[in-house]
Amino acid sequence: MKANVILIGRIGAGKGWCTRTLLKEYPDENGRMRRGAGKTVMLLANEPGWDETNGDLTCDMGFHVLEHLPYNAPDDQYIEWLEYIAGRSAADVKEMKLGSAIKLPFTNAWIKMFGLLNKFVCDRCEKDFGPVSAWNRDGEFVGWNDSYALVQDGLTTISRMAKQFTAGPKGSMSFPEYDQSQQLILDWIMKCVSIQATYVLIAHMAREPDEVEGGTRITVSTIGKALAPQLVLPFGEIIVCRRDVDKYTWNMIDVDNMHVDQKARRLPYKANINPSFVEIFGEWKG
Repeated sequence: MKANVILIGRIGAGKGWCTRTLLKEYPDENGRMRRGAGKTVMLLANEPGWDETNGDLTCDMGFHVLEHLPYNAPDDQYIEWLEYIAGRSAADVKEMKLGSAIKLPFTNAWIKMFGLLNKFVCDRCEKDFGPVSAWNRDGEFVGWNDSYALVQDGLTTISRMAKQFTAGPKGSMSFPEYDQSQQLILDWIMKCVSIQATYVLIAHMAREPDEVEGGTRITVSTIGKALAPQLVLPFGEIIVCRRDVDKYTWNMIDVDNMHVDQKARRLPYKANINPSFVEIFGEWKG
């Protein structure tokens, strides 16, 4: 049975590294092969540096990668943009309506990401795994016991690309642009959690006002305080990844009293859980 999982935590908390435990077998920190949860992992890498964390994992192990980064304007184009807004106030730039020629490269980056769901081709082995919606359904890519997992790293960059789709290179958005960016992110998340394969989203932490109980709460980092509560609703597991010196754990209770948004369907509500997807799916028995 599939699962929808959010991994949240500070930088260096082991969010990306623990996704290797989704595999049938994986090398641990000492290079020893361990049994994992038995899945083929399809990493949609929206942030650079995935190879520093999981570069030792090969396609033969079942770890496939498709990298799609936000649009990064070349120097001459960025200089042209700076010259265009030079002398304008920040308020004027915020309300500025950009032409399609300026926004097009940023718009295309978001549209292309949706297209990747229809044709997921590994950057390394160049195998075409077809549409994500076909995984674990009828067809070539059917496997035992929910055999595919889509891992996306991560929400911070998804938010950035949605902002760029709406506002291009502007540093801040008008209120209509703000609302549209939030809706784009929500549409993307709802698309991904609805697939038959397991979906794992990696996210950073942010502290937002708690409008229900007062004070503040720790939740996923995205655009605006109103969006995060909507994004986490369709996920069954919201896991806090934690590092104490050299020990990595998953925590389903608020061990640091940070008022963290969490949810568990298969994991127990306790601290210091082994940071492995075997805790959710069980060990591969093949």
